[in-house]
Amino acid sequence: MSIRLHPTFARLRGFARGDLDEPNRRRVARHLTGCARCRSEVARVRSILEAASADPTLPHGMLPAILERRAAGGRVILPAADGTVRAPRLGRLHRVAAIALILVAAAAAALIYTPALEADSSELHFTPERPTPGATITVTYRPTSRLADEPRLVLRARYRTAGHGRARSHAVLGTLEPDAAGTYVAQVELPDSIVYAVFVVENVDATFVDHNGERWELITHDEEGRPLFDALWQRYSDVQQRDLRIASDVAAEIVRLHPDRPEGLRAILFDDVSLASRAAADSVRRAHRERYLADVMHAIDAIPEPDVFQLAGMVFYANELADTATFERYRTLLYERYPLHQATVQRRTFDLVTAHRGDPDALMLAFDTLYRETGTGVQVGFSAFDLASRRERPDEMTLWGERFTAEDSTFAWFVATRYAAVPVLHDRAADLMRTAIERQTVYREADRPLTRTRDEFSATLRLTAGTMLTELGEVLLALGDTAAALDTLEVAFDAGWDPQRFRTIAALHLALDDTAAARAAIARVAADPTTREAADSLRRQLGEAASGDRWESAVATARSEMMTFIWQRAVDRSPLLPRLRLERPDGARETFELATGKPMVIAFWSRYCPPSYAQLAEMDRTLQRLIAEDVPVLSITDEDLAKVRPFLEQNGYGFPVYADPESDASRAFDRPGTPTYFVLDAEGRIRFESNHVSDVVRYVYAIRTAIS
Repeated sequence: MSIRLHPTFARLRGFARGDLDEPNRRRVARHLTGCARCRSEVARVRSILEAASADPTLPHGMLPAILERRAAGGRVILPAADGTVRAPRLGRLHRVAAIALILVAAAAAALIYTPALEADSSELHFTPERPTPGATITVTYRPTSRLADEPRLVLRARYRTAGHGRARSHAVLGTLEPDAAGTYVAQVELPDSIVYAVFVVENVDATFVDHNGERWELITHDEEGRPLFDALWQRYSDVQQRDLRIASDVAAEIVRLHPDRPEGLRAILFDDVSLASRAAADSVRRAHRERYLADVMHAIDAIPEPDVFQLAGMVFYANELADTATFERYRTLLYERYPLHQATVQRRTFDLVTAHRGDPDALMLAFDTLYRETGTGVQVGFSAFDLASRRERPDEMTLWGERFTAEDSTFAWFVATRYAAVPVLHDRAADLMRTAIERQTVYREADRPLTRTRDEFSATLRLTAGTMLTELGEVLLALGDTAAALDTLEVAFDAGWDPQRFRTIAALHLALDDTAAARAAIARVAADPTTREAADSLRRQLGEAASGDRWESAVATARSEMMTFIWQRAVDRSPLLPRLRLERPDGARETFELATGKPMVIAFWSRYCPPSYAQLAEMDRTLQRLIAEDVPVLSITDEDLAKVRPFLEQNGYGFPVYADPESDASRAFDRPGTPTYFVLDAEGRIRFESNHVSDVVRYVYAIRTAIS
């Protein structure tokens, strides 16, 4: 059976409720003629609405508001008929959760899609639709036009294994070969350890990656076709980093399908409290205690041997609910049954912090005792090292730094930078920095992020190396090893383009009275269109070295070097559509030509994507600057604009925003994830693509310079 791309489930629900506008109603109706699963979803929602209309526990008119908030990504605790806030009992989840949560209709399927199917979009099909761990699956790929002529393609995945760790791996799971129908096919045997995976398709050289916004997902199932808890939990952990709305739905699905797992409830509680005002947070916790807690306790107690994460999850859930009795009960069970497990050590670490609050000496002694008893613990290592750093105790920092990095070497750079703040530990900082640089800046295919080409990942590593080498140069300079510091800074100088790093390098050279090297670094700051103002104060420190022909020559050289760096990252391809039909905040539709005779910026963003949310303030400054400079800008979100506008106004963001109801922008730019920024040239061709808004002004400058 092949899995198709579907309309968004919000649109299916709107069709069922009869509140879609005419174009969307016709589109969904056409799609329903060929999709039994979507017809089933529409029928399911209609039956829910009919049942809800006769349910006396739901106040009249409440359900549409609940559905609207759920569709917008919010979480709702159902009110009772008397208006008091009550959460549904687990025993009623099959009825009430369907009403309140409107779970993703394809939750039991191996792949979950959200954008609408279009003829020129790529597709990824999996058979069987509900694979078990270790199963052999058939993968069929209908390619995007950019990969259609390749002799073979690579199926790559980011996968997760069972357990609650955050570790992820990237691997090639198969090679797709073309068939007579123009599609690409592969047989893939899933490793037994994989419970969840996100797939992309790329060419052999990894110069183009079709990632579909990281929406091609695989979830493993049990023999009865039910999604495994571990698969759902790993999916929750993964999507939480890119779309909080999906994560919210997955948490609700865990509650529905695995009522003996407290993890889903804890995630729901976190969302509920986050959405509530401070005054209402206690009511939310009380509702959870009254309606959820007893049922999940009963479900866990019915299991002869609950696993460590069930017990640890109950401890954390009860603690966040401020239910002392339940907390003590399950903490005792956790400590008795799994005394040396990482989850137990983590909980014991938190308990020590609470028990010894205000007495750092006693707390440090307790950390040491715990470590010696258990012989392990990332959490205790981090907590103890952090405490030692705040106390600036070199001996304690050394002891716990070694213990911490022995537990998890990926924290070596973190430890080294803390060492660098303490003069007597500079030697240790330099040694650890060298080790970390060697480990973290070497290209490894398994480390390449799923959506990045090899060139993009290599460029990221160069920038990372430059930043790390600069910090190492500062430490070497503090140690008095001037020669080594200069050698290190020289390497850092050409490790990618980063004005902030150039400022640091300039300051270090000025401290060494090396005005020629400082001038070259400051000239790079001055040449950059994003930081020219910041260069003025540094330039004044150069005195005579920053005057006359020498300065002008240095800036000209820096500008040439910057342009070389920028154009090395350029692409040259056409969007899949020449124009976009978008929706304005007033609800009107407008068509935008992509060939405008000048550079143009397209920004895809979402406030529910943590990386995108983190860039919103900078995105607002950047887009408004470009608009003031007469650069056409389209910022596109997948949300209802009526709900986005209050959010933008409350935060003082002034950039214009558009919706993509016809999926024109999604198709034209191959369904990018968020945040993604495209910079087009005068003819409407894509010349640059980035996930960092800090690059955009530089790219626009490069295109303008080329035009002039």
